[in-house]
This record gives sequence, structure tokens and C-alpha cells, in this order.
Amino acid sequence: MINLFKKLTDGDFKNGAIARILAREFWTSGKAPTFAEFAKALVIANKKGLGVGEGKQPEAAWLTDRARNKAGTDWKATRKRKAKEVLEVLSSV
Repeated sequence: MINLFKKLTDGDFKNGAIARILAREFWTSGKAPTFAEFAKALVIANKKGLGVGEGKQPEAAWLTDRARNKAGTDWKATRKRKAKEVLEVLSSV
């Protein structure tokens, strides 16, 4: 199935947070997409980011950090510190 999604997305398929969130959205809306429909929606979601980083899917950031063994016991404080550092850099540009 993963190979099929890779083929349908021209090699862009990743079995990650966006694919899982998209699958959950289809599931909770009661829709059962075909493989091609899911692949097309996934390509669009990857381009849009599916709201990741905009507060719409905050669990995606945690899942990414967890997969990289960076989601420690005080994960929220770490994310706030990183966000503050980024904002400081952006404000100096």
C-alpha cells in the first residue's frame, strides 16, 4: 500500500503525521476515499501543510518531536523556547 501511495503521489508519500491526520479526517467525516482520492488529498494537504504549525493540528509537532526523540517531559516549555528564539531572529531581520 505504501508503494502504491508513493506511485500515486510521484514519490512524495510519507507515512507521517499529515497522512495520519488526513486519514482521521476522512474517517471522522464518514468518507471512504479510493486510494487515488486519498493520494490526491494528501498531495494537497502536503502543499498546504494541513494546518500544521498554524495551531490547527498541534499534535503533529509533538508527534514529529516524539519520532525524533525530542519530546521530553517538558515538551511544551521546549516548544515555547524554540518559538521565542525564532521570533527573536525574525524581528531582527
